[in-house]
Amino acid sequence: MRAKPPPEFKNVDLEIVSRSKLDAIEAAVDDKAHALFCGPIRRGVFLLALECNSYPKDADAAITKLCAAVEGLGKSERQLWERALRRTFDVGYGITPGSRAAHVALRPETLRRVSALGATVAFTCYLDDSEPGSPANGSQPFHSETNSTSSAASSRR
Repeated sequence: MRAKPPPEFKNVDLEIVSRSKLDAIEAAVDDKAHALFCGPIRRGVFLLALECNSYPKDADAAITKLCAAVEGLGKSERQLWERALRRTFDVGYGITPGSRAAHVALRPETLRRVSALGATVAFTCYLDDSEPGSPANGSQPFHSETNSTSSAASSRR
């Protein structure tokens, strides 16, 4: 019997939902993060979805880079951040069918930084039913979050 591979880290998206346009934050973090989307998601509500410009090896490294980008915001951009309706670090993992469990851990210092920024951590697990070593098939994700805040939009991992 072949052992099932552990969950595969995909990426972390930072999703910011606000009643204000978020273009200023997008511009301020442009050297540290790539915008997946910046614009309205419904009348009077805006989304900025970011990911790291680099390819971090794990969730802790990705969250740390994104936290640094937020911590480096100027006063007006930081006020936009503080007024946001939701701030979510959405951690993506790929899992394979038949896996009994997906164990994911974040370091305490990572969680302290996220908490200090008033943000939430969410987990999105993508079911990968393709053969090992082949590209993921784009199956629907399922979400798990650390509090009741829901993720604003599905990311492109």
